[in-house]
Amino acid sequence: SRNVRAAALPMRHLGADGLLGIDSLKGQRIIMDFPAGTMRVEPSTAPEPKVTDGELIIVTARNRLGQLVMVDADAAGQPISVVVDTGAQNTVGNAKLRGLLTRGSREGKVTRVDMIDVLGQRTAADFTVVDRVRIGGVSMGNLAVSFAEAHPFRIFGLSRKPSMLLGIETLKAFRRVSVDFTTRKIKFLLPDISQSPDPGRDLASNAVGGGIERRTRR
Repeated sequence: SRNVRAAALPMRHLGADGLLGIDSLKGQRIIMDFPAGTMRVEPSTAPEPKVTDGELIIVTARNRLGQLVMVDADAAGQPISVVVDTGAQNTVGNAKLRGLLTRGSREGKVTRVDMIDVLGQRTAADFTVVDRVRIGGVSMGNLAVSFAEAHPFRIFGLSRKPSMLLGIETLKAFRRVSVDFTTRKIKFLLPDISQSPDPGRDLASNAVGGGIERRTRR
């Protein structure tokens, strides 16, 4: 990349030499391989390895200000918008999503937490576990979510509809996740249940004890 326009910030606020924003990922593909512990950025035109040892779920997203927003998703039977946020550690839902999930039911245990962004700014949030969320052909249960009116919801015009930012801790439940900003396709490689010590339960467990199920669609 040439002639990169970037804000200059003290390193103590970043924890790294720099951050790749979505403006620099146009025409690129991100591949996160969690068993290998790698993240790769490559041109969208590069051939992507074929999957021969697992099931791949592909979700087509919409482009909104350069970010990919998945709309083939629902929670509590109602449609929601979902963004894969590789810059977030935890999954975050907005107030509209919280109202949707708690409407007509008793809210589960909620813990007050502070979220800290890369610039050191703190945002108060309510942390809880959501029973089930569907994205494309994947159903995720016991999903840990922090509810807050985070800045990205306003940036991408998602404050007025139930929306969620999928963070890395949730994505780690999959073997591999790729995000292609040219084709607008997000691919989730499901866990290999043959490697699970207990294949009879959910296909995989993420860091908060949730599970992933393959959803058969008609």
